[in-house]
Amino acid sequence: MWNILYPPRCPVCDRLLDRSRRAEDKRAGVCQICLSYGRPERIREPLCKRCGKPLSDETEAYCLDCRRQKHLFLEGRGAFAYRGMEESMYRFKNGNRRCYADFFGEELFLALQGVLGRWKPQVLIPVPIHRERRRRRGYNQAELLTRQLSARTGIPSDPRLLFRVRRTRVQASLDDRERRKNVKGAFAVRDDVCPYQRILLVDDIYTTGSTADAASQALLHAGAEKIFCASVCIGKGL
Repeated sequence: MWNILYPPRCPVCDRLLDRSRRAEDKRAGVCQICLSYGRPERIREPLCKRCGKPLSDETEAYCLDCRRQKHLFLEGRGAFAYRGMEESMYRFKNGNRRCYADFFGEELFLALQGVLGRWKPQVLIPVPIHRERRRRRGYNQAELLTRQLSARTGIPSDPRLLFRVRRTRVQASLDDRERRKNVKGAFAVRDDVCPYQRILLVDDIYTTGSTADAASQALLHAGAEKIFCASVCIGKGL
């Protein structure tokens, strides 16, 4: 009945999905048209050993961003390349396509299977949005992802620990230096005490790592010891 009232849509292009195909394959979350174009592009080796961006040169250990900038988190992973997913992520974030979270959560879980045993996070923390933005949008897309990932891994989530103390500009329109300045001091930990040592930050998109670093700084200052990052989409390294 739910699927009749709200038919499932392809999380890449937003077309209605073939119900018969979904009945045969529960993981068939992407339409045949997108699959024929190779979308979404899943992240594969070689990867940057710090942020998880795919690299074009397998002799390199780190992407250009991570060679130029020291990050506060230890490692990161992404499920898909951001290129080709721009409109999808915009709909997920701003177009009320909360239904995408199930597919994204499953793919993020698969992307993390090789590292969760080594990272051993105690908790999943969604990157928060400002309360005014959440009030207008109605939800935080990172929190939806965290909920899906928690259900699949059994790792508890804590969406209230980290919060934004001020509203920031949209990062997409800024260069690297402006991004870092934009989110500097934008996050805080409730009561300034973090009860977890190993944390996995969850977000929808990773580009330069400025948001992840700003969130990590607040968590480390409050007592966390090791921060890892996971995102649905990630930019390509060089």
